[in-house]
Amino acid sequence: MIKFNDAIYTLLVANTGLTAIIGTKVYPLVLPEDVKVPAVVIDRSSNALYSKDGTYGFLNTVNIAVISDSYNESINIAEKIDGILNFYHGTVSGIKIISSKIINISENYNEEGYFQKLTYEMKNY
Repeated sequence: MIKFNDAIYTLLVANTGLTAIIGTKVYPLVLPEDVKVPAVVIDRSSNALYSKDGTYGFLNTVNIAVISDSYNESINIAEKIDGILNFYHGTVSGIKIISSKIINISENYNEEGYFQKLTYEMKNY
């Protein structure tokens, strides 16, 4: 599903606890140069799932990168995102998400700030 990131964006910015911290600063693939942190960047890859009758859905690997100039804030934002996405199922932006689970968490620091990276496996059709 080409517009799967739209569904993730919609889920994240609909959460007032998250938007109180980052606003609507959720971006695909790269953080724009003029955006101040904290912010979130999403990327994903998708594999088609087939049945005997043809394609019935997709298995998506969704990476969520939280970027902040504060370690504690990056953790707080990551926890809010995990509360939204882990075990989520429902229809959003016309996409039916049938399962979502976190499969990896990592963190990093560089001159741009503190990073929390959350990786989810999500199935949709």
